[in-house]
Amino acid sequence: MTIVSESSMGFVTGKAFLDCLRIVLAKISILDWTSMDKSAQHFVVADTKQKLSGILRTGCHVSLPLVKDKTIPSHLKEEVLKVGSQERLVISLEDMCETFPGFVTKWTALNNTILLDVVKDEELDMGFDVTSLTDKSTKTVGKTIDMLFRYFLSLRGKTYEISRLTTEDQSDFDAFAAFVLRRRKLKVSRWLHGTLGDHLSEVRTQLEQRHVDQLITYMSQCAHCQLGCMHSVTHSSEVEHSCTTDHKCRGLCEYVECQTNIPPCSRCAGHEGKCECEKGDHTCGQRCVFSRASNCDKICSKLADHSGDHYCSVQVHVCGAVCSAANCSATCLLDIQREHSIHKCAEVQCTHPWKMKECKRNCGVTNHFHGQAAESRAFAIESGVELGGNVVDNTSETHMCTGSHACGEMCTVDGICEQKVHLKKSSRRFTGERGSFEYIFQEMNGCKKQCACVLPSGELDHGGVGHSCLAESLGQSTAHYCDARCPSCSYYCNKHFGHMDLHATSHGNMRQTYFIAKGNDIDIEDRKYQVGERGIAEMCNLFCTKMGRGHTHYLPCEGEGVTRCVYTGDASEDQRRHCMDSLFPRPDQEMDQLLHANFWASIGWEDPCSEIERALFAKCPFQCDAPEHKGGDNQPSYCVLDAWHLPEVKPEGDDGFAYIDGHQFECVHAVDSGKFHTIFVLDSSGSMSGQPWQNLLHAVSEFTINRLKDGGDNDLVSFITFDNTSHIHCEAKPLKKSVGIRIPYAGGGTCFEQGLRAANEVLSRTNFQELKAVLIFFSDGRPWDIDLGITLAKHIHATYAKYDLKAFVVGFGHVNLPVLERMATEMGGEYRRVLDASALRTEFQRIAAVLCNSEASLALMETSECSS
Repeated sequence: MTIVSESSMGFVTGKAFLDCLRIVLAKISILDWTSMDKSAQHFVVADTKQKLSGILRTGCHVSLPLVKDKTIPSHLKEEVLKVGSQERLVISLEDMCETFPGFVTKWTALNNTILLDVVKDEELDMGFDVTSLTDKSTKTVGKTIDMLFRYFLSLRGKTYEISRLTTEDQSDFDAFAAFVLRRRKLKVSRWLHGTLGDHLSEVRTQLEQRHVDQLITYMSQCAHCQLGCMHSVTHSSEVEHSCTTDHKCRGLCEYVECQTNIPPCSRCAGHEGKCECEKGDHTCGQRCVFSRASNCDKICSKLADHSGDHYCSVQVHVCGAVCSAANCSATCLLDIQREHSIHKCAEVQCTHPWKMKECKRNCGVTNHFHGQAAESRAFAIESGVELGGNVVDNTSETHMCTGSHACGEMCTVDGICEQKVHLKKSSRRFTGERGSFEYIFQEMNGCKKQCACVLPSGELDHGGVGHSCLAESLGQSTAHYCDARCPSCSYYCNKHFGHMDLHATSHGNMRQTYFIAKGNDIDIEDRKYQVGERGIAEMCNLFCTKMGRGHTHYLPCEGEGVTRCVYTGDASEDQRRHCMDSLFPRPDQEMDQLLHANFWASIGWEDPCSEIERALFAKCPFQCDAPEHKGGDNQPSYCVLDAWHLPEVKPEGDDGFAYIDGHQFECVHAVDSGKFHTIFVLDSSGSMSGQPWQNLLHAVSEFTINRLKDGGDNDLVSFITFDNTSHIHCEAKPLKKSVGIRIPYAGGGTCFEQGLRAANEVLSRTNFQELKAVLIFFSDGRPWDIDLGITLAKHIHATYAKYDLKAFVVGFGHVNLPVLERMATEMGGEYRRVLDASALRTEFQRIAAVLCNSEASLALMETSECSS
């Protein structure tokens, strides 16, 4: 992409490439993924505005900080070149005459005495920043006019301080000023066109209207002499017209009597006729009969002792009354001897301002009484001229300048014209119930731009063509941005208005969200929130990244209740399910839970996260809590199945995965050594007294013998008994040394919690890197602490399932045995019910055989690996 032109290939200059790189880095730093072309255009416009003030002042490129200096050294000025070439941008007299045909006669005549093309544009420094002009800058403009006038006089061989100034000098200066100032304007206009091109025509037109306007002088007479006013046309009517001199003629007496030691002229500046000294007796000296005229010299210029009326040297005595034109404070220039009711100054143009926004020109109609029909008719009759065709009544007057203008209306095309991303760092601090922290705040604003159509001279609108921020003449598509906003961050969609697919944007701070959860506190990395607090510190895509795999979003239930909710099937397929949990703060309506991908699709927006992140978010978040995954550089291990998967059942053979609570893990923490630590938890309550207890001990003894026969020489065994208390009779004792061990009977109440708590203690001290744990829980039921027992069973499973804990629960008899079955389920184990001593011995033999088979399957897996 190039900065200058779409059609050119590559970058025109190294600076263009550097500017493009700066834009890219700046957009990345604020996470602004909006159009690169738009950003490049903004950069070009900003760069143009920076250079504009220097070119307006000096006709050269000047560093912006230097523009406000009083003087700018020539070595700090750089010539303005035609865009895309090394050729100087020069405006000739021929170019000027083609562009401003109304000045051809004046400029051609002036060129006979001053070669205008020799006067280089770069030699004229306006002396101030033209772009910063205000209504109070009349003194500054006056100094520039004075500087130009002195420069003009030097070209004519005159000196401002000592040479006689005439009205002809001022008339020629007006033509000179019109030339050099309009030449500067044309130069800047052509430079703007080359820099901004047709694609930014509306910006160019606005800049020309606002800044590139000519400086002109007042066409009024000085209040104290015969010279014209040298103030800017912008000066207030409260300030009197002044030639800015001392109003005294700087000529010398022209009469023969004073040819020796010629004294200075005593008449006012700009007077007609000969210069006359103050003391000389050259003229009559009586008062002129037209002394009431504003331009009268007051003193009769005829020779002494003449006959007839007294007349000064002024050929035409003007009326001097205030001009009858509205909005004009100049004086009437009509002959005082001619009867007239309408007073007319030297101005021929309408002086009403053109009220279009940003345009500072006056009305371009060549009728000083434009909008004053009565005055126009009366003046035409009194002057004996034909009434012009531009006589308009006040009620229907339209004062318009002769230039073209940017349309002042806003774009009416559907959609958003422009998107802007703003970065605000310093003033944003989140303060919640659990702490405060600073965060980066970004927001996107969308706006309607001004119509790009250019109104031709004399037109108030563009003839039925709709208002659009893109010029139709350039063949540009008038596609605008979609006006949809992200419901979380309020960023506008960056696709064209009217698109049919999902919305998309770069996303920002989630200012339209609040935290909702199953608990009160929410920790996201080092940020601590409480439910109900706003999510403004988080950003849409980054928030999902922080929440990680399997995270969920909440949306109102479409069925407005669980009985009517349509998402009651396989949540792993729908990726949406009705929320059955209590949420805080309590929503106004029932909610659904959605996985990441379905959430973005449901709200109608493209997923802003990367493909890798999307794949991660779709995975189950269940994590293995084995110590091997904690601390240091250890990586966590997660279930390899998709989020919200159905419980996965462990297959008959060993497939190399670990299965915990229906989750599947690649990490396997169960040892393959073939050594078991069998923990017996035996009910020794009062209901087991007598023969039941003896039968249980016989069954345990047979289990020990069978394990030794099946290769359990390296096994360990622990014996725990419980009634209303628990006793660990031996812990991690070698199996071969436990044969014949005496296990005493207690005979108290039945408390499952006591037995399971002791079992948990033994398990916590087991070396799982060498041993596989086996828990055998035996009871005839009748516990009085069912809830506590179930809670401990869940804890044991959650803590040791990752080590492939094998749990067997054996129920003896018929009383209250369902609790044992439930406890087996919570521990992820097996439940068996036996009714007599024979069945009890058979079950213990089966358990011993299961352990034997487990050892064999591990061996087969190792053989398979070796053969492979």
